[in-house]
Amino acid sequence: MPTLPLHNKRIVITRDEARAVEAARRLTRLGALPLVFPTIRIAPIDEPAPIDRVAARLSRYDWVVFTSANGVSAFWDRLAATGVEATAFETRFAAVGSETARSLIDRGPMPTVIPNEYTGVRLVEALGDIRGMSILLLRGELAPITINEQIKKNGARLDAVTVYQTIRPKPDQEVAELMARGFDAVLFTSGSTVRNFSGMVDTTTRKLLDEALVACIGPSTADVARDLGLSVGVVSPTYTMNALVESVATYYNRRTITRSRIEKSRIRK
Repeated sequence: MPTLPLHNKRIVITRDEARAVEAARRLTRLGALPLVFPTIRIAPIDEPAPIDRVAARLSRYDWVVFTSANGVSAFWDRLAATGVEATAFETRFAAVGSETARSLIDRGPMPTVIPNEYTGVRLVEALGDIRGMSILLLRGELAPITINEQIKKNGARLDAVTVYQTIRPKPDQEVAELMARGFDAVLFTSGSTVRNFSGMVDTTTRKLLDEALVACIGPSTADVARDLGLSVGVVSPTYTMNALVESVATYYNRRTITRSRIEKSRIRK
């Protein structure tokens, strides 16, 4: 029976606990030993009035743009609380990345545009000619402002509204102790997860991180990791956890194949 690609690899998942569950299942199916260590917690913003105001006039916007699945969930929670039905408005929706698109579709609206790359340039390219249009951007408080700048640069009127906040939770001490015994890889899904991880672990674990595979969703997350002095080994080609897991599995598969070829070469000699 062939060995699973992530056989006995101890892999740390740093995303919020609610969304780490499926990633842990997927890693387990590939033979890994997942360690769920949430470094962020998604919470409603303290003052939801700005969300309620734009929700009541969605039909005034030519485009409503979501940059994350968390943003979709947070916005729909407010719609439910205020009794507004988003599908009743005639507006176009854009979702950055396939995970965001699936979250939107699950709630009814079908996104017209789904740029896979999380950059302002790619989003505006996907929206097309937006001169003179009104665009509503629904985002997390820590989302980069590059999208805002690019939308305005291309001549649109922009309302950017924060729909959720990202909080650093208390470290899970049980998992922290397991990590201190060693791990093979860490999966980072945003710049926040990188920064928070560094601030939540002890010196021993930070040193172990230098020897582990650092895997990031997208170049923005990878840039934050590099700025903090980490050596990034894997950057997923698409902005989803599934793609990141598959990229890690491919990385270890290639190492196994290379090692096998080297061993065979030595035997022949």
